[in-house]
Amino acid sequence: MGNCASCGEPPQKPRNDAKKNATATPVNAAATDRHVKGGDGPLPDKALDSSFHAVKQLGSGTAGDIFLCKQPSQNNRMVAVKLFPRPFKNGNQTTLLREVQVPMDLSQGCVSIVTAYEALLTPTHLALVMEVAEGGSLTSHVANRYTTANKGQPIMGEDEARYLFQQLIIAVAHCHKHGWAHRDVKLDNVLMTLSNPPEIKLCDFGFAKPLDSPMTSGPAQTHLGTPEYMSPELLTHDKQGDRSPYNATTVDVWASGVMLVVSLLGAFPFDNQKKHHKSVREAELDLWMQEVNQHWYDSEHIRSNVSKLSPECRDLLDKIFVTNPQERITITQIQAHPWYNQPLTPQYQQAAGKVAQQQAQLDQQINAVPSNPSKVQERRRMIDQMVAAACHGKGKDSEAVTHVDLTHQGVS
Repeated sequence: MGNCASCGEPPQKPRNDAKKNATATPVNAAATDRHVKGGDGPLPDKALDSSFHAVKQLGSGTAGDIFLCKQPSQNNRMVAVKLFPRPFKNGNQTTLLREVQVPMDLSQGCVSIVTAYEALLTPTHLALVMEVAEGGSLTSHVANRYTTANKGQPIMGEDEARYLFQQLIIAVAHCHKHGWAHRDVKLDNVLMTLSNPPEIKLCDFGFAKPLDSPMTSGPAQTHLGTPEYMSPELLTHDKQGDRSPYNATTVDVWASGVMLVVSLLGAFPFDNQKKHHKSVREAELDLWMQEVNQHWYDSEHIRSNVSKLSPECRDLLDKIFVTNPQERITITQIQAHPWYNQPLTPQYQQAAGKVAQQQAQLDQQINAVPSNPSKVQERRRMIDQMVAAACHGKGKDSEAVTHVDLTHQGVS
C-alpha cells in the first residue's frame, strides 16, 4: 500500500497503489480519470440522476466507486460522490459508519481536511458527497518533483516542504484534539488544490480510530496501515498474539515524519521494495528490523542527500524517528520546533497566511452559531439508521431518498 520515490538504481517514481487499497482514495481527481460517456452523464444510481451529473470516475475500490460530479442544486459546484452499494459487504457496519461519521465530525472545523457535505441513502446505494481537490494527491506532486530534481540534490526545497508539512500537522492535530487518530497518514491520503502553491487536504478516514476521550490519547489494538509508514510499535503489534494497546497518536507522528522525508528526499527512510518476501508479515518484520537497528538517514536511497538538509530539519526528524513511542516527539512539540517555525519565503508565507485567514473565518462562523446538541444527537441517530439500512440490504424501488446534511449548518 505504500508510495515512494526511490533514489536507488534504477530510479523510481513515488508508487501509487490505489488499486491495492481496501477502499479507493476519495476526492482524488488524479486517480482513475475515466470520463463518463459524453462528458456529462448519470451516476450508476437512478435515484441520484436529478441531483448529480457525473463528469468522470475518480477511483474504484472494493468498498465503492467515486465520481467527480456537478451538483445543479448548488450552482453546479464540483463535488466527489462516493457510492457504497447496498448491501454493504466489504467489512462490517462499523467500517461503513466510520466512513461517514469521521469526515462528518472532523471536516467542518479544519480547512486542511476534506469537507463532507451530505450523505444520501437510495434504494441501491449509500452516497457520501464531499469536497473535491482537483490538484491530485501529494504522491503525484512528489513524483513530479522527483523527475525534475537535480541529481544528487533533495527533490523539494525545505520552504515548500515546510509549507506543506505545517498544513498536514494542523490537520492531524485537529483530528487528535477532537478524539480521532487517522492511522493512515500517507502521500495518497493528502490531496491538493489547484492554487499555486497548492493547499492540502487530508482525507480517507477509513482506518481512523476514536481515542478514549476528546482531549487525551487512547489505546488502539488493531493492526493496520501502510507498511513503509508504520511505526515500530505498529509493525510488531499482534505478533505472536500480542494485542497490547498502542498510542495511535504517536503512530500518526511517525507517519507524518515519513511523509516529510519522502517529500524532501524522494524515498522512504525504511523500505524493502527491492526484496521478495514470502508474506506480508515477513516484509513487515524486515521493516521493523530496519527501524530498530538503523537510523532514518542510513537508507542507501537517501544517505547521500541527508547532509544537504538543514541541521534544524535533521533534528526534527531525529526526534520523530524514535523507536520508543513514549520518547517520540508529540504533535504539539512538532509545532513548537525551530524548523517548523522558521519563516517561509514570501511566496509560501503569503499562501500560508491565506490558509490561516480561511481557518480564522471558519472558526468565526462556527463560534457565531454554535452546534445544537439535540440536533447533533439526532443527526448521529439518522446516520446510524442509514448505515444499518445500507448494510442490511437493498431498498424498494419506491423508497424515498434519505438525506442528511453533514455540514455545521446542519446542526446549528
